[in-house]
Amino acid sequence: MLQAKRKATGERYALKIQPIETMVKTCLTSNREKDVTLLHMERTVLAVCSDSPFIVDLEYAFIDDKYAVLALEAVTGGTLANIIVSSPKRQLPMNVCKI
Repeated sequence: MLQAKRKATGERYALKIQPIETMVKTCLTSNREKDVTLLHMERTVLAVCSDSPFIVDLEYAFIDDKYAVLALEAVTGGTLANIIVSSPKRQLPMNVCKI
């Protein structure tokens, strides 16, 4: 993930950049139409889950000739994996789990 700032608004985003070539290779079909559908799957799932307080918001997405880019809500504080790894017994602490 990369962090970026949109010049027009000053908003910060986390960018998930995926090479199209790699994504298409992981698709188990030779049908180009199905490949394109699979490329949009993550974007669609994030868009549908936009009301969830537990999933970062998808702000926008685009695809060019080489990359698929998802601009996500930037959340500071590290990753869930880092919190777990740095916790005793490598478990998510109960006080962090509770809302």
